[in-house]
This record gives sequence, C-alpha cells and structure tokens, in this order.
Amino acid sequence: MRPLLAGLLCAIFIGIASCAEAPVVSISSGRVQGVVQGNTVAYLGIPYAAAPTGNLRWRAPAPAPQWTDVRETTRFGANCPQPIFEGDPALTMSEDCLFLNVWTPQNHRADARLPVMVWIHGGAYIFGSGDIDDASAFTRDGVVLVSINYRLGRFGFFAHPALTAENADNGLLGNYGILDQIEALKWVRANIAQFGGDPDNVTIFGVSAGATFTNLLMYSPLSEGLFHRAIAQSDPFAQPWPYMAVMNRSGQNAESYGDAWAQSVGAPNATPAQLRAIPTERALADPNEANAGGVKPMVDGRIVPERGPEAFAAGLAHRVPYIIGANSYEGSLTEMYNADAAALVASLGANGPQIVQKYGQTIANNHRLLAATITGDTSFVGPRRIAARLASSHDVPTWVYHFAYVPEALRETLPGAPHASEVSFAFEDLGMYEGSRFDARAADKAMARQVHSYWVNFARTGDPNGAGLPNWPRFAPNETLLAFENDGIRPINGYRDDLYDLIEPSIIGDRLAAH
Repeated sequence: MRPLLAGLLCAIFIGIASCAEAPVVSISSGRVQGVVQGNTVAYLGIPYAAAPTGNLRWRAPAPAPQWTDVRETTRFGANCPQPIFEGDPALTMSEDCLFLNVWTPQNHRADARLPVMVWIHGGAYIFGSGDIDDASAFTRDGVVLVSINYRLGRFGFFAHPALTAENADNGLLGNYGILDQIEALKWVRANIAQFGGDPDNVTIFGVSAGATFTNLLMYSPLSEGLFHRAIAQSDPFAQPWPYMAVMNRSGQNAESYGDAWAQSVGAPNATPAQLRAIPTERALADPNEANAGGVKPMVDGRIVPERGPEAFAAGLAHRVPYIIGANSYEGSLTEMYNADAAALVASLGANGPQIVQKYGQTIANNHRLLAATITGDTSFVGPRRIAARLASSHDVPTWVYHFAYVPEALRETLPGAPHASEVSFAFEDLGMYEGSRFDARAADKAMARQVHSYWVNFARTGDPNGAGLPNWPRFAPNETLLAFENDGIRPINGYRDDLYDLIEPSIIGDRLAAH
C-alpha cells in the first residue's frame, strides 16, 4: 500500500509528471540523471570540457572530466565570470563554467533521432549564460534543445604577445569562447543520440553576440560538419573585428589590446604564468571598456579566417540552410553605450543629411531616437542585407526576416521591436520578453506560436515553411524578407532598398572591393 499511497499523494500535491524519475543516460564522460519538468526531461549543468582554470586559463578547452557514479544533473552550472551591475540579481559565477544543458521530450523512443537545436546566448561577448527557464515549447514539438555556456569577456577573447608566442607551434589562439562553442558542438555530435537527438540534424541559433558566433561558426573551418542549419538573430555582421598580429593587417591588432590591458593592471611584459595569476575580478570589463579595449572575437586566420563580410564574399560560408534577421528597434541597445546622435550622423558620410531626411521629422527631431535608429540600421538591419546577399550569391539557401511586432500592451511606449525581443517569440515564452513585463494577449500568443513554428520547421527540414503559416520565400532571387508586423506576417521584396542603398557605404566602405 505504501507505494500506492505515495503515488496518490504525489499526484495530488505535486503532479504526476513531476514525480516521475528521470532516466539515467550514458554519455562519453559517465552516466547522468536529470529532472522531469512536466513533459520534458532536463539534464542541467553537464560539463562538456575541463574547467579552464589555473594553467588551463587562456588555452583551448581540454577534455571533460570522467566520473563513475551517476551524476545528478538537476541544476544549472556556474555562470562564466561577468560584470554585475547594481540591481542585477546575484549570480553563481566561476571560471569553472563550461557546462551545457539538454532538454528532451519525456518518453521519447530510444531511436527517435529528433531534430536538435543548440542555443548560443548573447550578451555583448561579456554577459549571459545558457540558463533557460522554459524549454517546453521545443520539447512539445519534438525538438531536443541544448544550451551552452562559453567563456566570456577577457577569459573568452584575449590575445597577448606572450600567449601568442606560447602557442606558436599549436596554432594561434585568442578566440577561446569560440573554441568552447566548437567543443560543445563536438559533444553534441558524440552524445546527443543518447537523449533522442539526431547528430546529423543540428541547428545552431543565437541572438546578438550569439548570432555573431552563429555567423562566425558558419565559416570557421573548425566547425564544418558539426551543424546543418543556422539562425542568426540580430548580428552586427559587419563589425570590424581586430586582427591578430600574424594576419599582418594595418591598424591596432588584438595582441596590442591585450598588452595595453595587462600594463594597466600592473603586468607589463607579463609571462603567460603571470597573466594566468591575475585575479578573476580584475579581468572583468563593462560594456564600454570591452568595446574600446577589443574584448571581442578576433581574426586569427585559423579559428576565424576573416571578418564576416569578407569571409562570406569569398564563399567561405558552409553550404547549410541559413536564416538571418533583425528587429525594427535594434537601437534600443544605445541605452547601454554612450551613443551620440551628431557623431552617428557624421559617420554616415556625405549621405547623412539625405538619410536623416528619409527618417522623417519625428525621428530627426528626437536625438535619442535618431541615435537609436542610426545604430540599429548601421549595426544590424543594414548588415543583415549584406549578409543575405553574400550568402545567397554563393548558393547558401537563405531566408531573411524583419521582426517589427510589438506586444499589444507595449505599443504606446515602444517605437518598435527592441533588440533581442524576438527571442521570446521563438521560444514561445513571452515571459522572457526583452526588458519588459506585460500581460500577453491573444494576438501576442498567436504571433509567438507562428514564429516558433517557423523556427521548428526550419530545424526539422531546413525550410521554415509549413502548414498554416504565411509563405516565407527564400531571399534570392527577389531579395524577399518576411516581415513580422503588428497587423500580421507578410513577405516584402527589396525592403526599403532606397534607404539602405544610402546607408550601406558607411557600413562596408570598400572592404569588399577585392572580392
């Protein structure tokens, strides 16, 4: 009677699904047991590489530790070190942070071979983690979802003459955070079938910095064959990444950024051992310092062979189905950085006055909104068109979106869809809407179901289209994008080409002249 009574109490007070025991899964490092979350089984905080601490700081990821007992994977691992600002929630942080998480449908068949989606979080290269509150929409629709942590800030993106010399025989490093992502994809390749996933059907997707990494992985030779579709959500595709010294390019190189920082913390002419002894907290950088100090991905000729536009123009992108998109109010990011409207107008060059005129008086007369609009157009929306043109010209199947949908309750306060706000729609979890809390209405939920369906269809088949959805044409040959707007979803050919033809020279200059 005791098991029966316990089962009845469990059903009454907790819920049957919550009381089910998560199956034990054998992976390359040992056995893991997760936790049941409704109709999902979550395996959280699985180490995919060794802790990059001590002598492993600023090195390529080393193999994950092995264990013999069943490891409980019921809570997220530590976040990678990152700055925390006043009012932010406290985080559990450690340089020992190379963990990933897997959510899989409960009671899937052992041979299910479900599509896999790997989420790469954003955060300006210095913030964020793979912690996700609700993955149930993906598992409900038969997708195995994976999220990852990767090294951030100077722990993930740092070059220094001493480290370059140390690695002379093993190839250049510096992009440690990208090497982490590649290691995580190798882990997925080796282990995801044990969770019901198909290692031959993996979609990478990310937002902001996560979209940057999605695009960098699109053409890194080290990632080829590790994924089969890619979705880049709001990537500053044309950003001029610093070059490492070996590339012999003009301008400040990545090692000089690193050397200047080391000197600033009292470590001139530092050895690798001295660099690795610098305390964790002294290496953190806020957004403005990181942006000015080159704490970002870099071109090393090996992991990242070129900057984004130049690589796509040279045909280096892997020939996998590809979605790229941006939002209508990407410039919401200007609240993080010290954006100056006059300087941004000047950066548009001779076309500046004409561009401002096209924006209209409402934007032109509001300096904050003007700075935000120019930032969004030059950093995200304009580069989206460049990426789509270059990818599709080299036979990469490409779909493009413009996300302009604003939840009904926020339309009086927001001029458009903020940076990263489409993420909550792709996850069909409006509680994670970027920067705002609101009461979701029927139209908001309907839009979320549609956006999520496009993403899942793409993961299943390599084409976002499916039953009951407005048709999403491929970008080429008519340069068609799909617009998600307050009044519905519709394809648009040549979206605002008259405006972006004027803006594009300030984004790309003559960088593609050789291509």
